[in-house]
Amino acid sequence: MKLTVMSITPSNEKSGKKELKYYCEIAGRNEVDIVLFPSSFLPYYKNSSAFYTQTNIESLVDVIPNDLLVIVGVNEAHKDSFYKSTVSFTSEKILNVHKKVDIEQHYLDKGFSKGDGSGFQFVWKNVKINPLECFEILFSKNWDGADIVTGSIGFGMMAKTNEYNCDYFDQWLNIVKANCLVFNCYAILSCNGQHRDFMTVAVNSSGELIGMARTTGYFLIDIDLKDFRRDKTPYQQENKRA
Repeated sequence: MKLTVMSITPSNEKSGKKELKYYCEIAGRNEVDIVLFPSSFLPYYKNSSAFYTQTNIESLVDVIPNDLLVIVGVNEAHKDSFYKSTVSFTSEKILNVHKKVDIEQHYLDKGFSKGDGSGFQFVWKNVKINPLECFEILFSKNWDGADIVTGSIGFGMMAKTNEYNCDYFDQWLNIVKANCLVFNCYAILSCNGQHRDFMTVAVNSSGELIGMARTTGYFLIDIDLKDFRRDKTPYQQENKRA
């Protein structure tokens, strides 16, 4: 299975959907199966007043030219609430919408709401995918049962800018590796560079780093789910008994 991981930020609040289509076309030409965009890619991270409605989300399927699975972070407006969400869809339909549950206080202060816990996992072509949103990656309970965990790297884990001076990336990466090993799954993660820091990380089911780039762009990652699936259930049961 081949994935394209996008470590990019839209040019502005009006370009997000256009750029999503552009990069999906590139992925399609490379015979990619899954395209992963970062947290809050749509409509635009740097404009906190820009949101997608349900109608906007439903229209995303129209811009996908190939039979791709697209996973993208969305600032979602639903009725009277705002959510940090992850939307997964193909050229045919919306497959899954996950609203962030493990949400930070500063989002709550801005009026965002917690999700209801739904949408933590969906199945696509017999692959169980947990499309997490940002810091939800750090909570092991959100990884259970996954073949692939996708998500965005929390900015606070690696930030060094004029406003921030912290770098917990090694600790963050160790948590990801440990979860991949315990839950016997892959993790494909990215950061959108909203604070001048881009990142792509891929970890396999043995907890090994198989890809990493700290730059903007798109990256192709090949993974093979066949080898570890045979032992996935016994491994999980053994750990639960322990």
